[in-house]
Amino acid sequence: MSSGTGIRKGCNQMDKLKMLWTGEYNDYWEHVFEETFDMVKAGRAFPEADGATHRMTEDELIPMLQGKDVFIDGYDRVTERVIRECADLKLILSIRDGPEESVDIDACTKAGLPVLFPGGRCIRSVAELTAALILMVDPLKCVYFVVFIIILQQFDGNILGPKILGNTTQLSSFWVLFSILLFGGVFGIVGMVIGVPLFGVIYDTVKKLVRRGLDRKGQIEVWEQYKADYPDEEPKK
Repeated sequence: MSSGTGIRKGCNQMDKLKMLWTGEYNDYWEHVFEETFDMVKAGRAFPEADGATHRMTEDELIPMLQGKDVFIDGYDRVTERVIRECADLKLILSIRDGPEESVDIDACTKAGLPVLFPGGRCIRSVAELTAALILMVDPLKCVYFVVFIIILQQFDGNILGPKILGNTTQLSSFWVLFSILLFGGVFGIVGMVIGVPLFGVIYDTVKKLVRRGLDRKGQIEVWEQYKADYPDEEPKK
C-alpha cells in the first residue's frame, strides 16, 4: 500500500508542469501553485529569490523561460523573440487586466499560445466580463447593458468629470473639456494631466488683466455688470 502510494506520488511529481512565476499572488495561491507545478520564482516581485529589482530584459527572461510550460507574468515584456525562442511554452497568465501592455498578443495568436488575464481590476474589464456573462444568459439584456455602459461613460467623461474639475479650478465644464482636448492634442498624455490646472491659471490671469484694463479706462461698471449677470459658482465642498 505504501509502495503504491510512493509510486503514485512519484508519477505525480514527474507529471508536474514546469512554471516560471514573476507575478504577484497571495500565500494561498503560492501554496496551490507549489502543489501543482514545478515552480521557479524570479523577477522584481521576488527580490529575495534572485535580487532582481527591475523588469527582465529579453536576454534575462529567455534562459529562465526556456523549457517551461507555463509563465505567470508580472510586468516583464513577452516579445515575439521570447515566444519564438521558448518553444515549450504552452500558456501565459498575466496578472494585468490589460496584458497587451506587456505581452505581444499578435505573436501569441500566431503561435497558438493562449494568454489568460484576470477580469475585474478596472472599469473596462469589469464591464467586458459582465457583458460576456449576461450575453450567455440573455443576449437582449446584454445589448441593454452595453448601451447603458456607453451612456454612463459619456456622462462621466463629458459632464460629471469636467463638472468636478470645474468646481475645483473655477472653470466651467466647457473650459475643462476644452483644456483637456487642447493640451492633450498638443502635448499628449502630459498635456491632458497639466491642461486643466494650467488653463485655470491662464483663465484667472486673463480675467484679472481684463478687469484692470476696464478699471484704467474708467469702465469698471462693465465688469460689475458682467459679474452680476454671470456670477462665479462657489466650489462645492
